[in-house]
Amino acid sequence: MRDGDEVVLMISDNGPGAPRSVLTKLFRPFSKAGSDGGAGLGLAIAKELARGMGGEQALASSGPTGSSFVLTLRAG
Repeated sequence: MRDGDEVVLMISDNGPGAPRSVLTKLFRPFSKAGSDGGAGLGLAIAKELARGMGGEQALASSGPTGSSFVLTLRAG
């Protein structure tokens, strides 16, 4: 979706959601949401890439039916 001079993307999944205990550190390197796989770098890298392009990434919602993230980037 385009919002003025920004492009806003909503990315959602249908997984178990992030545990409440990790929400405050979700975008920190090596923070894991409780899964056994991965190093806990994916969201931290994605957030830094978004910032490097003048944008932002944030958790919009998380619950037992999945999580949603918002990615906002400058258009053009």
